[in-house]
Amino acid sequence: MTTQEKAAKMIEALADKGFTMEDLADLVRSMDNVKPKKEEEKSLKWRITEILKKLGVPQNILGYKYARYGIELACEDPEQIDGMTKTLYPAIAKKFGTTPTRAERAIRHAVEVAFENGSIDAIEEFFGNSFSPMKGKPTNSQFIASIADFIRTQDGK
Repeated sequence: MTTQEKAAKMIEALADKGFTMEDLADLVRSMDNVKPKKEEEKSLKWRITEILKKLGVPQNILGYKYARYGIELACEDPEQIDGMTKTLYPAIAKKFGTTPTRAERAIRHAVEVAFENGSIDAIEEFFGNSFSPMKGKPTNSQFIASIADFIRTQDGK
């Protein structure tokens, strides 16, 4: 039985119970507004990925995936930024099977690459006037905190 045939049978069964097509349309519309947790996580990862791409962080360097995960953690719990060396780097290291020191260094490299080769327009979009190639690059915590704050602000948090 094809998916369309299954859907048709389900609609018939609901119609037999007194549901109208308008009831079904309302149900579908309400379901569009409800995302399962995994969809929200994908959405957050997607948004972080898009920002890192705009900033010019190459996806083939370790710091890219470490920074992306760090930003994700900082979006979920902003207090992670206050304890980069005590909480964030160890969490990243644990996830990727490395050491906190290596995670910190890889993220620093990703930030350096972004600020050396990235788009000045993108840097201004996400960091405002607080950072520019002339002023130097941000620290890892400033980089992660700025992007996480940008995302949280978009979400109204």
